[in-house]
Amino acid sequence: MLALAVATLSSAPAIAAPVTLRFWDLQWGNASYQVVAQQLVDRFNNEHPDIKVELTIVPWTNWFETFVTAVASGSAPDVSTGASFQPNYFHSQDAILPIDDLIEAMRKDGSLADIPEANLETYHVDGHYIALPWAVDFAGWYYRKDILEKFNIQAPTSWQELREAAKAVTGDGVYGIMSSGDHDKILITLLQNNDGGFFDEDGKPDLLSERNRETVEFLAALQADGSVDRASVGYDGNHAIQAFISGKAAFYLSGPSLLANADAETQAKIGILPPLAGPHGDKGTAAWNAGIMAYSQTQHPKEAMTFIRWWSENETPLWTKAGGGMLPVRASIRKDPFFTESPITTMYADQYLPVAKPIYNKAKQSFPELNAVEGDGFIAKTVQQIWQGKPVDQLLPAAQQRLEAIVNGQ
Repeated sequence: MLALAVATLSSAPAIAAPVTLRFWDLQWGNASYQVVAQQLVDRFNNEHPDIKVELTIVPWTNWFETFVTAVASGSAPDVSTGASFQPNYFHSQDAILPIDDLIEAMRKDGSLADIPEANLETYHVDGHYIALPWAVDFAGWYYRKDILEKFNIQAPTSWQELREAAKAVTGDGVYGIMSSGDHDKILITLLQNNDGGFFDEDGKPDLLSERNRETVEFLAALQADGSVDRASVGYDGNHAIQAFISGKAAFYLSGPSLLANADAETQAKIGILPPLAGPHGDKGTAAWNAGIMAYSQTQHPKEAMTFIRWWSENETPLWTKAGGGMLPVRASIRKDPFFTESPITTMYADQYLPVAKPIYNKAKQSFPELNAVEGDGFIAKTVQQIWQGKPVDQLLPAAQQRLEAIVNGQ
């Protein structure tokens, strides 16, 4: 009997150890984000005993260098989330594993319809899908209801009305517009709002267009009116947000996470304007995708695709429990009461999402240099110079020259 038992045990198939996936996520939410992300990973692991995902939260400080070093040293994660054009950059380095088969499977079963086509196309490069978008960031004009009510001013619907309102409320330590020295979003967003942009249809730098000049002239007019806090150029974003929330300005351009910085009483005093009409009636805003991607170094591409899809479909707690600062791209997630009961997120989903445009909006597709365009700092420098009152005639040529240098790898 003992011999028979031994023989039976020796012939039984061995249980394979689970495949290990290294997943690098970034700190997308509040202080509880890492805990909530780990809970999601634990849930995935429990539901997929053949796969073990190990989570690492990568801090935003030097995040790009962290990934570059890992890829160069052959120690890239299997899967990661990343900043807007991170997949594009690493795709150009042959470091990204295309997810074409995953996209096709989702298209066939109908689940891909949950994600707007415009967001998918951001990561459709050279005939391949290089990441799955899971969130999108915008910038919209927030306003202090109490300040406008004090002056009996209706919420602006156009650039002209915004300028008039900002000028009217400025005084006694309160400004019409709050900004900062690193507020590059205000220029990026208004360029898109006015149907301008950084590139032409061939992807060539195009900052010298008439629409772009109009945009810079509008910002310069706000400065000349005295409507922009003179100290803005020395502020960082956190300082500007706190100044706006404390009632030192009537308007501030920011993303969906702004109200996370305010208590309930203050939140009730803050509203968001619908997309404003520019000088020619155009409406629009800038959009930044966040994607989840697999790396070509992975030894487990099938399991990586399984995890990417699962994460995309089950990430609701990243907002409801961890204060995720963007908007989910999936329409099904946006149906959660967390979003539908908020006038801010409802405004973003219903009115901003349909008119949102990426920074490369006129070009045929995104390209790897966009990562450097946003990271270089010349856009924020241009905003600083506008707030310092530098002549418009000098600003755009200098910005165009720097943009050309970045695109040419200089």
